[in-house]
Amino acid sequence: MLLGKQKSIIKKYLKSHVESNKHTLFGNTKMKILNLRDTHFRGKNSVHRIGDMYQDVLTKFDEILELSKSCDIVVHDGDVFDSPHVSNTVIDDVIDRIEDIGIHWHITPGNHDMGGANWEASKSSALAHTFRRSIYIHELKKILEFKKEKVVIYPYPYYFGVEEEIKKIGLKHKHSGYYTIASTHAFISIKPFLKQVLHVQAKNIKTNSNYSSWKNSRRL
Repeated sequence: MLLGKQKSIIKKYLKSHVESNKHTLFGNTKMKILNLRDTHFRGKNSVHRIGDMYQDVLTKFDEILELSKSCDIVVHDGDVFDSPHVSNTVIDDVIDRIEDIGIHWHITPGNHDMGGANWEASKSSALAHTFRRSIYIHELKKILEFKKEKVVIYPYPYYFGVEEEIKKIGLKHKHSGYYTIASTHAFISIKPFLKQVLHVQAKNIKTNSNYSSWKNSRRL
């Protein structure tokens, strides 16, 4: 359970993070994007968790949504839910909160959002249902271009072995003169990770993106 002081510290960090990640795009054109990932909404408490985990997560989510009011869009890099099958109550809580704010969310599905690491076979999943039901929550499956702001977002959806593919081809794009963002749920680490776990080190990725976001940035 999060205590009052902890809540204040986290809220201060979130606000500071958003304010420090504003990007001025080509002269006077500005676009403010909130980027997050791994929210892992779930209805049940972890056996290792003290207190009410779900309510704690919703409390933090409400703070994030408050920050999103000053943004143009939200980009989520995957693992919205902790499982492809969560209760309707959890789905409703997420959708209702986002729609109350009225900011569009663009999501690259993560491995926890799909069954068997196969998004195409996960059309009955909680996230797929969310995409179908909400007019504010969208699957980021194609290149998302904002011509006026000259911003383009490239999605790299999760599948088993996506890390090896990214290591091979990199995160490279062709939009000359645009501010480019790469959104992926790949396991990208700062330092070497366990060999038996599929991952790619950031230093081994060739990219011309102005900004790259991914699901994890683990260190050992």
